[in-house]
Amino acid sequence: MGALVKFLIMANVVFAASGTIDGTNKYAWSENAGWVNFGTSQGNVIVSDTELTGYAWGENIGWISLNCSNTSSCATVNYKIANTTLGVLSGYAWNENAGWINFSPGVGSDPIINTTNGQFSGYAWCENVGWINFNCS
Repeated sequence: MGALVKFLIMANVVFAASGTIDGTNKYAWSENAGWVNFGTSQGNVIVSDTELTGYAWGENIGWISLNCSNTSSCATVNYKIANTTLGVLSGYAWNENAGWINFSPGVGSDPIINTTNGQFSGYAWCENVGWINFNCS
């Protein structure tokens, strides 16, 4: 299913399988971190029914790891962006410069992937850079 991931990101999300971020509409925005690119070929972001893997690139903060499996560090630091079959995202991503990025900050607008059209909405929170916006508007 073609899908829209906005943080200003568009993604091809395929439930019961996996998908990659759309090459054209791949950006997210944070007031303090700037643009975050979820569609770099080097980052290889994959969206599946259970998790996100790969790396996003923040123009002001560098690489953001979406899953400990990216670095084989799960035995010592177990983190990931989980995805339920209902499209609810939760968990943490890691960035060397900004720290932990919380995909379930508990403010009633946690990131969600609409399972019908793939559009992302909601916000993630990072103590060092603030809110990251997944909303289209």
